[in-house]
Amino acid sequence: MVVQDPNEPQNYSDIKNFADKEKWYRAVGKELQALKQNKTWVLVDRPPNRNIVGCRYTFRLKRNKSGEVSRYKARLVAQGFSQQEGTDYNETFAPVAKMSSLRILLSIAVKYDLIVEQIDAVSAFLQANLEEEIYTKVPDGISYTGDKVCKLLKSLYGLKQSPRCWNQKLHCKLLALGFKNSFSDYCVYYLNSVSLHENFFILVFVDDILFISRNQDRINALKNRLKESIELAEAEPLHYYLGISFERDENNLYLHQKSYLKRLLEKARMYNAKPISTPLEVKVPVHDLVAEGDENETRYPCRSITGSLMYAMLCTRPNLCYATCLLSRFQSKPSEKLWKQIKRVLRYVQGTLDLKLVYSRDNDDFPFVSFIKTIGRKHLISSKFQPIIGFVDASFATNDVRSHSTTGTLVQLFGNTVIWYSRRQSTVAISTMIAESSTPYAI
Repeated sequence: MVVQDPNEPQNYSDIKNFADKEKWYRAVGKELQALKQNKTWVLVDRPPNRNIVGCRYTFRLKRNKSGEVSRYKARLVAQGFSQQEGTDYNETFAPVAKMSSLRILLSIAVKYDLIVEQIDAVSAFLQANLEEEIYTKVPDGISYTGDKVCKLLKSLYGLKQSPRCWNQKLHCKLLALGFKNSFSDYCVYYLNSVSLHENFFILVFVDDILFISRNQDRINALKNRLKESIELAEAEPLHYYLGISFERDENNLYLHQKSYLKRLLEKARMYNAKPISTPLEVKVPVHDLVAEGDENETRYPCRSITGSLMYAMLCTRPNLCYATCLLSRFQSKPSEKLWKQIKRVLRYVQGTLDLKLVYSRDNDDFPFVSFIKTIGRKHLISSKFQPIIGFVDASFATNDVRSHSTTGTLVQLFGNTVIWYSRRQSTVAISTMIAESSTPYAI
């Protein structure tokens, strides 16, 4: 979830109220120039009996991993909600990579010392062709006479089918170059190499692409082939991707979201809050969190803050997993008591801003220890290191209005944590044994 920056204009007419308005106007001019060079549309007379899709600008301050402003960005987007199904669009689904896939590939890269580079497709959606005939209103900043509209020749950000058009173009190009996509995640591509460390991996998250390979020449060759039909920015070593900061040394890779969480604390006005050592109490009064009456999201922004916390949890913060998943069950009706619990989580975040998720190459120095249950006793077995290890546990009817138990799962690859989640069990367990017995099936 994006945390709205108060230093960003809400619309085109709002630019004049900002001290740095000239930079925002230049950003708009740069966007219109890019659309013109890309031949995104042609101006035509308004056709009779055709739906005209609206459009507007969105503005973002692009920041580096330190949180400093690096670029003023204006993006013209179509108002897709005004499209008519069957006329302006048909299919709209487009996949994106899972965060767990990103962490799995990074764990492999660290283990085998692979090169990881990130690259961005320049105005990706504008490079995809449209199958439908769509008209939009003329955007602000363009001078024209008469009753004109824009007939789109290329896809535009905001159209319902834009992500699908771009994904299909990139997908077909990668398949033509010999890549295959994974059945577990359609946005992970690989070459069919025999050994894992000699493979070539590609991860696609809309227009943000990762190349992972041992050979720099193979990466360069692939970039040159892609640039024949797709405009790409210059590739660079992985350092800031999807709001996650990456720091790499000889043996370790560090993942964190300190800048993102700082902005979240500022948004919630909790940046100077007193830190606390745990995100939740041992026993949360969940019955008190069930609000009565109308929602009050303005006074208690529970949904907004919980959504932002959930993104951090999904990316780099397994220590927020249980608290975020528990409190999100009650966010449909915000209340003062729920907001109090969320603020406690934010106080915990304030005290743990410097925590990082560490992926190490040498995590397999210690043998894997497992317990095997037999009749009447346990045997402690020491074996060689296992590349994939899963841990599961369950609480019994804890912190749940309907007495459901909660399952927690964590999976490690080469000793690096790549998957985690906390889930309420679908059925009510009548004993701790039943609650625990269902946990192995959660992986």
